[in-house]
Amino acid sequence: MKINTLTKTLLVLASAFFLFGCEPDTPDDPNSGKDPIENPDNPDNPDNPDEPEVPGDPYPEPDPDALTLAKVIAQGEGTYDLDYARVVAVGKFNIVVCDGTANMLVYDKEQTSGCKVGDEISLSGKTTTFNGVPEWYDPEITKIGTATVAYPEPVEITDSYLKSYSKNPEIVYGKATGSKQGYTVTLDSEKLYTYYNEYVPDGDMTVYGYTIGYASKYYNTNFVVTSYSTGEDPDPNPDPDPDPDPKPDPDPVEPSAGMAPWAELPLILDEDNNGVHDTNPNIYYASHFSPTKGWRNYTVCFSGEHHVPLWVAAPRHACYEGGADRSGYSHDPKIPADLQYHSKSTNGSGCNKGHMLGSHERTVDAATNKQVFYYTNIAPQLSSGFNTGGGGWNLLEDWVDTQVCSDTLYVVIGAYFDRYTDGYGHTVAPKTIEFGDRNDVSFPTMFYYLLLRSKKGNTGKPITSLSSSEIKCAAFVRSHTNSLKGQRPSKAEMMTVSDLEKITGFKYFVNVPNAPKTSMNASDWGL
Repeated sequence: MKINTLTKTLLVLASAFFLFGCEPDTPDDPNSGKDPIENPDNPDNPDNPDEPEVPGDPYPEPDPDALTLAKVIAQGEGTYDLDYARVVAVGKFNIVVCDGTANMLVYDKEQTSGCKVGDEISLSGKTTTFNGVPEWYDPEITKIGTATVAYPEPVEITDSYLKSYSKNPEIVYGKATGSKQGYTVTLDSEKLYTYYNEYVPDGDMTVYGYTIGYASKYYNTNFVVTSYSTGEDPDPNPDPDPDPDPKPDPDPVEPSAGMAPWAELPLILDEDNNGVHDTNPNIYYASHFSPTKGWRNYTVCFSGEHHVPLWVAAPRHACYEGGADRSGYSHDPKIPADLQYHSKSTNGSGCNKGHMLGSHERTVDAATNKQVFYYTNIAPQLSSGFNTGGGGWNLLEDWVDTQVCSDTLYVVIGAYFDRYTDGYGHTVAPKTIEFGDRNDVSFPTMFYYLLLRSKKGNTGKPITSLSSSEIKCAAFVRSHTNSLKGQRPSKAEMMTVSDLEKITGFKYFVNVPNAPKTSMNASDWGL
């Protein structure tokens, strides 16, 4: 089936969070071991991408001195008052606007939720850059009229266009081909996957829509198709799958609407996307992105009650590692500072500053490494036999390093605060300690590592496209005690992901429906 009829219905608009819903050696590997592109050919790029075609109602002719989107983009980050723009695409958390000189993304859930295609608006507020693409963030939006929107001939997303895009990322009206496994384009025999969150029928199709993505100076480039049209409805009664994959999670949870699609994430309960748990005001969320690379770095769930991270979720891949030096400790700018440690002091607690996501795992550059030194990624860990050379936690971390593969390894590192006895028989009771110049820090009784990856480690496929039998996941759980010094990882500390969920109350890997969370084989991990 070849479908290429363009309709105006804008069905899907991925939020800025969705720009990273992909996998390396698919796109989570921005380097892929290849050299930068210095002089890409670009026959498919428009002659002047800052001046999109504008069929439909004509755009007002701006005064020579008037501010335009093209000028906003050219001038860079700042605060602007724009008198006119037209909404050309609408999604859950953002809109795309055009004024006849350029397209630009506007991100703010509360402000954009009432916008419709064709709305004429004014914008006032700050602009920033997300993955190399300028966007308005948290603007004041005032509707001033309505116009008719028609769409230009889309840019064909080809190999040569991707190479050009890696030098100059922007918002365009684009066309790509795709299938049920995700929209796909190919560059030098390398498949590049995009994220989607709407049903796509089997078979080839042509996908149209506004695309926004990031592209480093390397080959791997992520595109997000923010709307698509098939030209006809899919079969309302498709034949059932003759050999369906097992559904390993007997109690599946639907991710919340505002949640990013990354494989490593536990369930985030933050429907209004304000960084605070929907029902527990003492739980905070923050996602950090490399300021230089644009890649997602990690997501933290932080406890304002314990003043310690509850979990940190992150992708592990060689592309995040390099030669950067360790950074200095600082407050996380996305979480209230008064809830974090007041300083880097350990206050004679017998603990040192334990990274949840380790420093050596984010050494690609100094800016990326700096983020893992935020206090929200730090937990008090015993210094004599746990977080030290040969310590129980360090030995587990060293073993986890051996599980990093060319497919991404997805990890969740967590802390627990109730009384706990581990598989080695060590029991730790809760208490409060002085740490970081606070006297109200909870002492973690247990730490855990959750791992998820393909069994082969080199499939080159998104983990969401793999069957349950092709995936392995497990929990590694250790009491927070110096008694584990010298103890290498073993089957005794392992449990299923589902069993850990019953202990902590969190739901893990909710974006990977085929993750075998109710089973675990130590032999899959060489233990």
